[in-house]
Amino acid sequence: MDDAEADYVIDAVDFVARRGHVFLTHHVFDVETSQWSHLDEEEPPHRFSLAEALDRETEDSPVDAGARAARYARHLAEAEELVLELKSRHEKADEEEELLVG
Repeated sequence: MDDAEADYVIDAVDFVARRGHVFLTHHVFDVETSQWSHLDEEEPPHRFSLAEALDRETEDSPVDAGARAARYARHLAEAEELVLELKSRHEKADEEEELLVG
C-alpha cells in the first residue's frame, strides 16, 4: 500500500465515522452474514473474500499514484454530495411529516 492508498483509507474511515449515520436509514444489516445491503438492492451482494481478491487475474495496467489520488478524491467528493442529497431528502420528509401531524 502506498501513500495514496493509505490516505484514501484514512479519509474513507473518517468519512464513515463523521457521515455514515446519514446512510443508515437506507440500508439493512443482516446479523447472520454481517453484511449491509441497500434497501433498493434486489439481489444479495456478491460475497467477496480476501482469497478471491488475491486469486483474481487481471490484465489491468497499474495506475500511477497521482491518478489514483485524483480518483479517490472524486469518490470522496461524490460521497459528500450523497450526504447533502440524503440530508435534503430527510429534511423534506420531516417537514411533510410535521405538516401531516400538525
